[in-house]
Amino acid sequence: KRQFRVESAPMPWLNQTLLILHVLACFYWFGVTATLSSRIRDALSTNGVHTANVLKALADRSLMTNLAALVVLGTGLGLLFSVYGGFGGAPPRFHMGLTLALIWFAVGAFMVRPKLNAISAAVRGDAVGPDAEPLRKRIAMLTGIQHLLFAIVLVTMLWRY
Repeated sequence: KRQFRVESAPMPWLNQTLLILHVLACFYWFGVTATLSSRIRDALSTNGVHTANVLKALADRSLMTNLAALVVLGTGLGLLFSVYGGFGGAPPRFHMGLTLALIWFAVGAFMVRPKLNAISAAVRGDAVGPDAEPLRKRIAMLTGIQHLLFAIVLVTMLWRY
């Protein structure tokens, strides 16, 4: 069995700060997507003047979610290099977690976000277009995939097998 040695970090406070930022950004990334579909459903069901504003706010929040994802990936890489000295010293579970996190990011940035913009375009003033509901269902499916990826990434990062 291959042994992975954790290097003693020259600045432990930096590692702790990176870890705290990593975890907080990760839970923001997950938390915003947890209620996305229900918020869209609620906005579409009101069919009022504020529907377009709510959907635009959700699309803007999606941008913040993508930025939080980049913070997660950046701090994760920082921790990987500061603790293990790079990819070669890291256990395989971190390689798998990083790969799944990149897939999670790609689903959000290149699949969910464009659908949010499309659903915002389908709402004009008070009128909700007929293609809004299928888009909402597609977003629900994609966020479900993201949640599954989050659960797998969480297990790979925490479980020492």
